[in-house]
Amino acid sequence: MLLCSWAIERERGTRRQIVGMLISLAGILVIMARGDPASLVRLEFHLGDAFILLAMPIWGVYSVLLKRRPPELDGIAFPIRDFARGHGADPAGVCAGGLVFPPRWPGPQGVAAALYVGLGASVAAFICWNRGVAIVGANAAGFTLHLLPAFGTLLAIVFLGESFHLFHAAGIATILAGVAVATGAARPRAAQSKQDSPRPG
Repeated sequence: MLLCSWAIERERGTRRQIVGMLISLAGILVIMARGDPASLVRLEFHLGDAFILLAMPIWGVYSVLLKRRPPELDGIAFPIRDFARGHGADPAGVCAGGLVFPPRWPGPQGVAAALYVGLGASVAAFICWNRGVAIVGANAAGFTLHLLPAFGTLLAIVFLGESFHLFHAAGIATILAGVAVATGAARPRAAQSKQDSPRPG
């Protein structure tokens, strides 16, 4: 996000943002390594990892360019327009997929998953993200993405029965510290100098 802001808007990241990014990245690596730094060199990359790496700059460009959207496309109108354009090719994809995999009616879990992805993880999530970027800017909003490994760990513990270990706590705490450093507002110098100046009498 910082690189996209610099490349498109020539907006430089602050020192706090860079330091916070490195701290939160260290927390993510702690969780990935599961307490064993040597395991990082044994990580295997697959096709899905390549898609994630490709999605990162695309998401960064999208977030930075949100400030250029027309005012009349605020709120829910903007994501609805994007979804309408993005799903224009869906019928062809559905027909092509039906030739390979015979279509069948989804069960209750399939319907619930489709509603969650369509309404929660798509419409509601995009509305909240667009609003957050409009308020704090793309650089600051981008640091909330570093919270995904922390929430993913907690959800895995709650729903998948994964055991909670010390490296989980250390990683989550480090991520939160990095996000706090990156998004925390520095005290204005004028206010600080006024507060630090000796009072008369």
